[in-house]
Amino acid sequence: MKTKLIVGFILIAGVITLLFLKGDSVLVSKPGSSTDLNTVDEKSTWKKARSGNLEFRYPATLTTKYVTPNEWPLDIQQETSYSCVEGEDLLNGTGKTEKRMIQGHEYCITTKNEGAAGSIYSEYTYVTQKDGTTLSALVTMRQVQCGNYDGVEQNACKAEQQNFNLDQLLHEIIQTVTITQS
Repeated sequence: MKTKLIVGFILIAGVITLLFLKGDSVLVSKPGSSTDLNTVDEKSTWKKARSGNLEFRYPATLTTKYVTPNEWPLDIQQETSYSCVEGEDLLNGTGKTEKRMIQGHEYCITTKNEGAAGSIYSEYTYVTQKDGTTLSALVTMRQVQCGNYDGVEQNACKAEQQNFNLDQLLHEIIQTVTITQS
């Protein structure tokens, strides 16, 4: 019985993985995960967005079911300077701020979480420097509570949430940013 469940889960994971690889959508997994897709679809299929004098590319959709952006595309802005004060301030609701290295680039990441019926909404602000310019990327992600599901779907939910790599996705998007003449 246990072997059948494991084989069933592996088959479902394989089908889900194949679905994630279709089209101009993207799922980025954590390195070393069982669904290590850690590649982002061909950026030539990504859409272009403009924010002020910044232009960037982003995948048209994310193929995730249990981790979804609240609004897409994300917002990217040019900042006047870069500084990162790490810490956590739950009392004032400013969230948690930490430095993190992603693909050899330093990011200052602030996370704020809010609960809602059946979901958790996390607002992420990634600040970094690219070519001497300080950039901030803001996105709110929704994660459903996997406990709302039973059996195989609950396992799929947990696996997707555990393996989804927002750091890698935002890094890939930020690396496409160019400054244009307004």
